[in-house]
Amino acid sequence: MWKPNWDSPGPLIGAGVVLGAILGATLLAAFCDDPVAWADSDHRADWLGFWGGVAGGLMTLIAAAIAFGLTRRQVMMQQYELAALQEEQEARQRTVMILLLRSATMIQVDAENYLRRLKFCSDGEVVPSSHLGKLRTIEAVLGYGELWRLGIRTIEKVIDLDLRIADYNNVVTRLAVSQSEVWIEKEALTNALTSVLANSKIVGGS
Repeated sequence: MWKPNWDSPGPLIGAGVVLGAILGATLLAAFCDDPVAWADSDHRADWLGFWGGVAGGLMTLIAAAIAFGLTRRQVMMQQYELAALQEEQEARQRTVMILLLRSATMIQVDAENYLRRLKFCSDGEVVPSSHLGKLRTIEAVLGYGELWRLGIRTIEKVIDLDLRIADYNNVVTRLAVSQSEVWIEKEALTNALTSVLANSKIVGGS
């Protein structure tokens, strides 16, 4: 179904041409009817006032139509710019979420691997502390600069996860400094890794 394009100047120009043609034809008919009699008429001032009012009204109407068209065009442009900005922000938000999910997945994989190694850690069969590496925090991988796009709840979950990772890394650091075997800190490591794993799944949405 055809619809007029009110954003283009064509309809306004056409309306002005039509109104001008009607006014010109009317004035021409009045003059050509009997110009001499019209000029000598006692009501000449009335006729001049009438046609002046008509002309003024038409010009006002044309000016209003042009102003309306320009205003509508400006509003449409602003709406288009706003929609484009919103689309760009949503695209960035999706990108940040994808990166966050990947980082959380990496943390999950490493935590699960370290937990499996701890299962073999006992008084009789220990795993050297060198077999348990540190975990990278979300801050170290992504930084916090773009996380504001994901909302305050997601930020709180990420910060909580990073704090739990820091707890685990502190235990690993303590083991490395003392050069002790992992079984001495097995409970602390297991609890820390379990907490990291649970929170990484919350952040990752799994």
